[in-house]
Amino acid sequence: LRPNAQGIVHAARQGEPTVADLYEYVRKFKQARLAASTKKARHSRWETYGKPMWGDWPISTVTHSAAQEWVTEVEQEIQAKTTGTLGRPQFEKVRSDLHFMFRAMRSFSPDYENRANPFSDLDFSEQSPRVKVTIESAHFAAIDRLCARFVEEDLVTPWITQMFLTSLLSGLREGETMALCRDQLDFDNGLVLVDRALRRDSRALDPKTRREGDLIQRQAMHLPKGGTLLNPRHRVVPMSDQLAAVLRPLYDAPRFDGAEWDLL
Repeated sequence: LRPNAQGIVHAARQGEPTVADLYEYVRKFKQARLAASTKKARHSRWETYGKPMWGDWPISTVTHSAAQEWVTEVEQEIQAKTTGTLGRPQFEKVRSDLHFMFRAMRSFSPDYENRANPFSDLDFSEQSPRVKVTIESAHFAAIDRLCARFVEEDLVTPWITQMFLTSLLSGLREGETMALCRDQLDFDNGLVLVDRALRRDSRALDPKTRREGDLIQRQAMHLPKGGTLLNPRHRVVPMSDQLAAVLRPLYDAPRFDGAEWDLL
């Protein structure tokens, strides 16, 4: 066995599983509650970044110092802009994926019951916080008027501005706004029930039984972000008079007979 660039020789026990074997175990048994899109993103990161670096390593040779050296080296490469498409946000996700994977060591094999997670307590540069744009409520009326102006000038359709204003005035996510149905709106009490969302690469919910279908669809009506059948993450948000004025025309519009969901 030749030493690697750090002078380390990976002398594993005969037949010892590798990190790739651990990944397949985690992928099969430890991701049942994850959304299909999350599984897909994790697998893509593993194939692109995790597997080339760690896939062939016997698990016993993945030490805390080896993980720390990897983090330091990659951060230096990101700083020097020699990592291609790998930036700090993506690298943080790769590091988190590996941490999640090595948490399953103890259930993967009794040989690792007393091993600490090598990707815990690593020293790394904190990612810069995401820039957030806050729109003060004092400006909502002006934005509403500007949306109407865009429609008058035929720059956008009325539906585009209605969806935008619904998101702005309610705080709903994009998928939750796109999934709004008439049965979620309570104009008498000024409430919106958020119990569904349009999601990518997901199984669809049956509108009557609220159970998942078998096939993964490119676009599907499902639960809000983070929701599961055991913990659907439903919530209620207030409907202001301004929001009600936006939603009422959509609510009163002609309905589509035979549609699976009574979408706005």
